[in-house]
Amino acid sequence: MLNIEVWQWLDLSGRDHLARWACALVCAAGASGFLVAGIKLRCVHSRFSGLVALAAAGALETWDYYLGIHSSYPPIFNGRFFAALATIVVLFSCAFAYRRRQQVCRSDEKRLSIPFYGAGIILLVILFSCETWQWLALRDHHYTARCLLPFLWVAGTAGYLGAGFRLRSIHLRKAGLAVLVVASILVGVGYGYRIERDCLLCLNGRFAAALAVPLMAFMYAFGLRRPRDLCEPVESLSPGRETTRHVRCIQRQ
Repeated sequence: MLNIEVWQWLDLSGRDHLARWACALVCAAGASGFLVAGIKLRCVHSRFSGLVALAAAGALETWDYYLGIHSSYPPIFNGRFFAALATIVVLFSCAFAYRRRQQVCRSDEKRLSIPFYGAGIILLVILFSCETWQWLALRDHHYTARCLLPFLWVAGTAGYLGAGFRLRSIHLRKAGLAVLVVASILVGVGYGYRIERDCLLCLNGRFAAALAVPLMAFMYAFGLRRPRDLCEPVESLSPGRETTRHVRCIQRQ
């Protein structure tokens, strides 16, 4: 009811470009209300209704970002971005609630915690990437956009790595590797364009973005070697140690 009221009022006042993100914000608020009620009342139907409202908010935000922005939009500090960020925050809240309130939630809800954390991280990366690219491309700053996008996806890899260690999830750590591959592809796309004449050798944004990818890979490898009690055996496997073990076996024979 509130969604219809907001949408029709904004449409009649000639501000239809505000209707989508405003209704998405209403749906995100409704999803958080359903989540709180479902936890307090121990009602699985209320929690499921919150997920439906959250999906509606995500659909409205996807529609809004598909249509693009006006030239007067400031980057990040706009209603569309705040509504999308609120939707992702509610998604993280669902993941947190499903993991911490296990005595209230059902077993199938508990299994949704890790996927929700993973979805929240990738949606954050996509959100910042879309916001950055649309605003810079609208002002013909394509070179700057190609330099910034790999940094955002490298930051997403760091987020997956940290969440994977914190939540003891190998799936989140593997998802971080997939995000790092996307960052590598974006770096390759950036190098597919000719460099500008005023760029310095190695002291330019394109090279810095490319350097961030192998540095993140080294950090990822270092992180897997240190907390061995948090990693799976396949992650902690050291090729150097395995080679030494085989050499010793041969010498004994």
